[in-house]
Amino acid sequence: VQVKFSEAKKNPISRGWFFLGVFLGFFLVSSPFYLRNLILTGNPIFPHGNPLIKPSFMWDSGKILEGIPGEDLVPFQKQILTDRFGMGHEPLDLLLAPWNVSMNSHFHDEKWALRFFDGQISFIPLLSWGLCILLAIYAYPGAREFLALGLPFWLFWVLGSHQLRHLMPLVAIGAFLFGEFGESLGKRVSIIFWIAVIISMPWTGEALIERFNRTATVVAHPESVSEYLSKHFTSFSAIQWANRNLSSESKVLVLLEERTFLFDVPYIWTGIYPHWWINFVFRCGSIEKIEEILKKFGVTHIFLPIYGLRVFSEGVSEPGFLTPWKGLLQTAWKPIFQDQ
Repeated sequence: VQVKFSEAKKNPISRGWFFLGVFLGFFLVSSPFYLRNLILTGNPIFPHGNPLIKPSFMWDSGKILEGIPGEDLVPFQKQILTDRFGMGHEPLDLLLAPWNVSMNSHFHDEKWALRFFDGQISFIPLLSWGLCILLAIYAYPGAREFLALGLPFWLFWVLGSHQLRHLMPLVAIGAFLFGEFGESLGKRVSIIFWIAVIISMPWTGEALIERFNRTATVVAHPESVSEYLSKHFTSFSAIQWANRNLSSESKVLVLLEERTFLFDVPYIWTGIYPHWWINFVFRCGSIEKIEEILKKFGVTHIFLPIYGLRVFSEGVSEPGFLTPWKGLLQTAWKPIFQDQ
């Protein structure tokens, strides 16, 4: 690929065909995963795009709230751009995000449980993209096309949940940038690159050692999946109970819990954002209406993690939600299993 680009970069039309070929190549390499997602969930890009391409097991507010008047209490945009995930979405947070993911990242911040939670990369990709921006300003052949290729990935990462895996396309393209532009710009860039490698090693090594320490005890003392999950996953015993005691005629409404793949019984998942359920209860306005709609869609049981109970009971102050919600917990729903 790099050789082909070197041949094509002097011709704008050839560069266009090159980038189209690279895109198609990426698509063909990853297409087995898209096909797998399509077969298993009905959404080829799952878990992304669920509001547009609903998997069969996902909560569908359009169908569930059909015919119920009123406005939502919590808009989707407010949920997706919050501090619940990532390193913050205030202007200063977004400005510092490249530095934080390179030099200031760490696992599970004590104050913000889901911030900086994926580890870190070295600052070499930042250096390569900085070089690309500089070359694009001076109209270096190919630099602007690379920026156009990388911009969607950057926006997807910085405006989303800041998970490291979403940044991987930029890291891969950044590696290509160093190879391409470094060769063209001569030894000075190569020297800068190797200096950056040496300087970045302590930060990169620290992240690797920390991740190794988190997994070493698991690897050193192998145990079955059930044994491990029973010790470390607080909701696992409840999922086991459901799998053992509920029939295939049952349907579980899963509130918030992410590891729904552990369920063997049919279920509907509201997703990881609480606004779907909050808006449903708020729009319904009464216990009777809520139960009527849940029965209409075949729901027989509710799965509610303890942290989900806190989110709904303590995180929402609107009486229009709290009154029917507390009524469900206190009178309408009967607890049949609760883990420790």
